[in-house]
Amino acid sequence: MLWGDRHRRTLTAAVIMLVLFAGYQAWDYLVPKTVNIDYVTYGGTQHIEYATTARTAAELKSELTEKGDAGEHDLMDTVPEMPVKSNMTVGIRQATETEAKIAGKEQKLWLVPGTVEDNLELNGISFDDDDEIKPALDKKVADDTSIVVNEIHYDVKEKKETIEAVSRVILDPSLTSGVQETSEGNDGEGIFTYTTKYVNGRKKGTERDLKEWITEPHDSELRLGTSGTGNSGEYIVERTFTANTTAYTAKAGARGALGMGVHFGTCAVDPGFVSLRSELWVEGYGYAYACDTGGAVKGNVVDLYMNSRGACNSWGRRNKTAYVIIPAE
Repeated sequence: MLWGDRHRRTLTAAVIMLVLFAGYQAWDYLVPKTVNIDYVTYGGTQHIEYATTARTAAELKSELTEKGDAGEHDLMDTVPEMPVKSNMTVGIRQATETEAKIAGKEQKLWLVPGTVEDNLELNGISFDDDDEIKPALDKKVADDTSIVVNEIHYDVKEKKETIEAVSRVILDPSLTSGVQETSEGNDGEGIFTYTTKYVNGRKKGTERDLKEWITEPHDSELRLGTSGTGNSGEYIVERTFTANTTAYTAKAGARGALGMGVHFGTCAVDPGFVSLRSELWVEGYGYAYACDTGGAVKGNVVDLYMNSRGACNSWGRRNKTAYVIIPAE
């Protein structure tokens, strides 16, 4: 008999608890709660108080959408499952539809106030560090921002290559005029990286870079002395010939066929054999600019300017190797 009374009391307590819980649920559902809503637009934030019977943030969003107080794509900055409580603050970011170009294809995006990175993530668009994104990820969007995401892919290959030594011609003012020195070079071998860039699946170009030398190349050099004139730089030998050289001098202020003053480092040539304004280097003399002509200067004759009659007599007539040179690019 005692057991039956205890059982009835336990059952009664359970029923009371159930009724109380149901009453609380009904009360929670029927009695409005006042919440603070921050409407975030591209122009700023509007704060309002709103009375609702919604029990969760998701229900509140649905209620606002049904009443036209929020758009279907507006973003609520609250976990959907969060219970709605009086005086809580809920943020809603206004969404606008705009055009975007993702991986070369046009598509629609819903943008909300925030950064480009925020909106790409909200729209489920993946990207990596190589991709080109405009505007930049940290830029704030406007309601008409058009986002472009170009997918970048690199294909990298390595190749072993032989690099031929180059023959370089150097005018060297530290070397006595008319003297030439040569140094032999050697070919090299290296490993080169070819990196091909693809933008949205389309090849855009390939860059070649040295990864490492197996054997480093060394260019051969022909150094031509120009101490008397000071000329320097890298040149190309356009033509080589044996010059029948003579020597001449003139009084101060004398000018050649081109109207420029003649001095050590200028020469007279036959324009039919060597063009005027040519740059020459003559063995035993050095740099010589072809700016003059002469009645006795015919064919391969090159008349070199000297600073004195004594120097002219000392030079006399000599067959010398001459280079017609042009500046290297």
